[in-house]
Amino acid sequence: MLGNQSDELCASTMRERFATSAPSEAGKGGNAPAVSLRRGLPTLSAFILMVIVLLIFNLSSLRLVRLLEASKESDLGQRMVAVGRMIAYHLRQPSPPVILSLVSELPIDQQADKLEDFAATTVYEKLIQRLSEMKRLNNLAALTLLTVQGLVVADADEKMAPASPYLYNEVDAEPLSRAATGQVAQMRLYPIGDTLYKRVYVPIVSEGKPLGILALSASADYFAALREVQRRARVQMILSSALLIAIGVLVHRLFSFIVKAEARALRLARMEAMASLAGGVAHELRNPLSIIRMMCEEILADLPPESRSARNARDIIGEVDRLNELVYQFLSLAKPPDFSKAEPVDLVAEVRRTAELLRKSSPQAFALELNLPTAPLRVQADERALRQVLLNLLLNARDAVAENGGRVSVTVTERRDMAEVRIADTGPGIAQRDLERVFDPFFTTKPTGSGLGLAISRNLVQNMGGEISLTSCVGKGTEVCVRLPLRRSMTLRG
Repeated sequence: MLGNQSDELCASTMRERFATSAPSEAGKGGNAPAVSLRRGLPTLSAFILMVIVLLIFNLSSLRLVRLLEASKESDLGQRMVAVGRMIAYHLRQPSPPVILSLVSELPIDQQADKLEDFAATTVYEKLIQRLSEMKRLNNLAALTLLTVQGLVVADADEKMAPASPYLYNEVDAEPLSRAATGQVAQMRLYPIGDTLYKRVYVPIVSEGKPLGILALSASADYFAALREVQRRARVQMILSSALLIAIGVLVHRLFSFIVKAEARALRLARMEAMASLAGGVAHELRNPLSIIRMMCEEILADLPPESRSARNARDIIGEVDRLNELVYQFLSLAKPPDFSKAEPVDLVAEVRRTAELLRKSSPQAFALELNLPTAPLRVQADERALRQVLLNLLLNARDAVAENGGRVSVTVTERRDMAEVRIADTGPGIAQRDLERVFDPFFTTKPTGSGLGLAISRNLVQNMGGEISLTSCVGKGTEVCVRLPLRRSMTLRG
């Protein structure tokens, strides 16, 4: 229809003129995803930075504990080596045990017999006493004298019998082979129950030739304290991680608040620019439209009423009136009317009247349900502006259910000195990404329309001292709530 084309023409003109002074986001689609992505990058960067800080801190703490463990183990190993060399020195005074010299020259299959015979001598008993005393004085867990082939010569605790294979021959094969060549060797810490132990092998050398091996084992008593350090480090890491996460959440919320505030400020600035531009365009259109209407009326007066030219002139006048209505909407957007002297209006009657008007003017029937109180609810408002708000919202709801044959419901209630009008539809709903922009001028999700209805409605409602909000769920529908202050002390004039 010509009216719709005129609306679209004016709206298109507004978009083109506004494009030179406002971001393209004011259009139907805009670059909202790109803007959202750019706004989300600082949040993502802050999250990544927080993760990096957590990793650095926790890994540094773990590294510190590992270095402490390695340092303590190294200190224990050095102390045991020193003790082992001292014991080996005493065993060589005035000369190494004779049994070591004897078995070192025998084949391995004959060494066992020799060691079994040695166990029955008093020399063996004296050797056991010396080893036991040295074990006690140096606070060792075990002290054993071995042949270079790994057979037990004497064990301080006599837990391993002479001539028996050493208990750790297979486990400690590499350090034992090194000790058999005259080198001091040690094993890493190993656990037995809740205690950590360490073994050191010191060769007993005579005239440059290894005759035997002294096996020392000591418990790492200090590791109980080290475990406490580890426990405290873990607790500290957990607490610091929780603190950093809490700080990250607070920073994220603060940043989100700043971003939203910035977005609101930009939206308000954009709407002010749009409103100013709309007012300028409306003023430019008003005078030419008035002239066109006057000229058409003069031409119409000189034409036969039933002629084709007369019908065309009347159509032109009708479309000019439609354009004048659009101009009024632009002016309402730029400078809403002053409602300070407005008369009280019965909201219930106005809703009923507007709904009936919509029913009669709709090209096809639709389900419209009214839930209205019996008593009037008086609000101070401009009757024409209130009717425009209600009509805009009802038209949107009707269009939303036009395709699926849904239902539109209008509910008027009184709540906390406010009158509420809820207009709900069962249409397709509005996508979440579009909800923040539904009140922006020229933004619309419909294939046709100027995108001014909700923007103008919000301006009018706010200037009447009220509030307007919109909720929607895709696939379920949309609900718009208009809240206007009641005027109880005033009487309805009519």
